[in-house]
Amino acid sequence: MSKPISLALVGIGKIARDQHIPSITGNPAFRLDAAVSRHGRVNGIENFEDFDAFLKARPDVTAVSLCTPPRSPFRHGCKGDRRRPRRASGKTTGTPPSAKPRHWPRSLVPPV
Repeated sequence: MSKPISLALVGIGKIARDQHIPSITGNPAFRLDAAVSRHGRVNGIENFEDFDAFLKARPDVTAVSLCTPPRSPFRHGCKGDRRRPRRASGKTTGTPPSAKPRHWPRSLVPPV
């Protein structure tokens, strides 16, 4: 069997506790290594309150599962790369992605 995927869970609430954590820990293909949540904690793993702090402290985690509501400020609150996309000419395009309305399927992570 291959090495399990190192996973962090972002947003520890009722659904994460009742559904996501049991599914992740019950699947040998995944290993829950960290949690990021302002209010919730998961015993037995490293917990963070800030997503950027998690990214700096745990570069070894290879996947992140977002378990936050679609309009959660936590989901869009990280300080990732928010530059405007550039054309081949090097000029920026119109509206930056963060200013456009977001109509993403729940299975996809909106760009930051």
